[in-house]
Amino acid sequence: MKPPRWRVAVTAATIVLCAAVVQIVIAEPAPVLASGTPVFNPDYNQLVSRSDLTQTGMITSGPQGMPIANGKFGGPVWEPTSNVLSMQVNHTDTFVANDASAKANNSGGGLGRINLDFGGAVFNSATTQRLSLYDALLNIDGNLLNAKVIAKNDSDTVAIQITDNRPTPTPVNIDLKMLRAPSVNTGTGGANHAVSTISQEPGNIIALKQVFSEAASTGITSNNFYCSTAVAIKVQGRTGTTSTVDSQTVRLTVPASAGTFTVLIGGDTSMNTATDVKSNAIAQVNTSSTYSSIFASNQAWWHNFWSKSYVYLPTQLNFEKRRTYYMYLAAISNRGKYPGKFNGSIWIAEGDTRDWGGSYWNWNQDSLYQPFDAANHTELKDPLFNMRTSNLGRYQTAASQMWGSQGVFIGETSGFSGFETLPTSTANDLKTFLTYQGPRTSALNAFAGNRDGLLSTWSWAGSAVAPASWVVHTMVATQETAEYFWQRYQYTKDLAFLQNVAYPFIKGAAEFYRTYPGFTLDADGKYHFHNTNLHEHIWAGTDVIDDLSLARGIFAVAIRASQLTNQDAALRPLWQDRLDKIAPFPLSSQPGAIGGLTSTGPPGRKAASRPR
Repeated sequence: MKPPRWRVAVTAATIVLCAAVVQIVIAEPAPVLASGTPVFNPDYNQLVSRSDLTQTGMITSGPQGMPIANGKFGGPVWEPTSNVLSMQVNHTDTFVANDASAKANNSGGGLGRINLDFGGAVFNSATTQRLSLYDALLNIDGNLLNAKVIAKNDSDTVAIQITDNRPTPTPVNIDLKMLRAPSVNTGTGGANHAVSTISQEPGNIIALKQVFSEAASTGITSNNFYCSTAVAIKVQGRTGTTSTVDSQTVRLTVPASAGTFTVLIGGDTSMNTATDVKSNAIAQVNTSSTYSSIFASNQAWWHNFWSKSYVYLPTQLNFEKRRTYYMYLAAISNRGKYPGKFNGSIWIAEGDTRDWGGSYWNWNQDSLYQPFDAANHTELKDPLFNMRTSNLGRYQTAASQMWGSQGVFIGETSGFSGFETLPTSTANDLKTFLTYQGPRTSALNAFAGNRDGLLSTWSWAGSAVAPASWVVHTMVATQETAEYFWQRYQYTKDLAFLQNVAYPFIKGAAEFYRTYPGFTLDADGKYHFHNTNLHEHIWAGTDVIDDLSLARGIFAVAIRASQLTNQDAALRPLWQDRLDKIAPFPLSSQPGAIGGLTSTGPPGRKAASRPR
């Protein structure tokens, strides 16, 4: 028996207003007067530096640490005690599980923790710290000791320059620590394996390697998971000695001496079993240039980055600071293969923990991408496009196996590698259940019980009104992805990009809506949406505002993109038919409409926060 369908009305109570950031974009050199004088020649250093982060005193908590990274490798820096400088290094392209993993946990996927112990109190309440956004440089002035931290813009290397002016210097112990026990098995039956090893390497180098792996329980090898990471550390300007502290810590000791030396931290991560990540990390530190050379290269990169756009709001400095700092965070976390994640990105500091796990949550991620086009930084969307295009086949499988639809389907909550390809019998049971054609079978229940219940595919497992649940029938991630591809074309007018990269998603999004079993031509001669979610708070609604709006957009865009790329002429009249006959937005006066969000509502709507 189908549950009641609930009509979503458009009223003032249900409209969410989003404030847009007003930005002045300088994509070309500033215009000049006849005399050759620029009309406006901004001092970018002065503008950006207005948003620098400053701190007097120690930062004793990792989550409040200063973030340093190169777009994919780095992490927060802080002082847990008066004699220790800490950094947790992370990587945007490191994951500990995929969508086929059994009962995936909240592991953070960090690479390692580095502690620099100076053997005496060098940090106190008078310590000053400044994160210069214009140069992406963290400068820490302690008690007769200075530390400068930068991330190399073109390779996975962090450089920490230490200047020790203490009259009686002490040895500096640099510890590289695991974030978990040497061997950890998680998931149902311990199927997910995490193995960490520390080592002392030739050339006075210390290293830490991790391997995460899991064979798919279905035997479908394309669902197998593997990811390895490595960190290597050496010093420039001194000769250190290596030792093993315990089963989880390896140490590099720098002899006592006044003056300056540099700690080099190299890293790598890969999902290719043939890649030797430890050798790559060691090569990063062995071939690294000097601190001054890295800094000069960084300055050129970052100064160019900041020259592409700016916001100057002399009467709203707090707003300006937030926008500038956000662009810094975006630049240090969106230059890998995969996007920085909404829940901590690459500056998580709680060891092996990442709240809400390792999946991407479209609603949370969505706001992270929206400013990039208007800010003249379309390149910061490239990791998103890479993740989507590399998983196109899996999204097509999801549309077919979950809904019996054509096109592509991206779950509101999904992993970096997309939908798990299911055995045929499981897929048939799932499709029958999700489309209200039959009950959930005991076999489907058992299968779902061995999967991550936060993923869209399985979020119904704990619901009393299943299949309606938190995100399983939330359809908009597919359409919003297509919108981003179309926006890139609109900004660049790159027809090759539209034809080869964007169009498969635009077509796929239109075809998914067109063939979705809940999008039907009803007795009034209009196409209506049935059994879709309004995000997490309305389940299995009819004529959800998001779907009606996005359908209007995607059918129109698909027609235009098809014309521009000279493809799929036969589909245009089908898309036009849906566009012409799509139902109007419902009003609160209509029977069954929800006039506003109240403490009561349809089955499945809950006021409580989503369980973890």
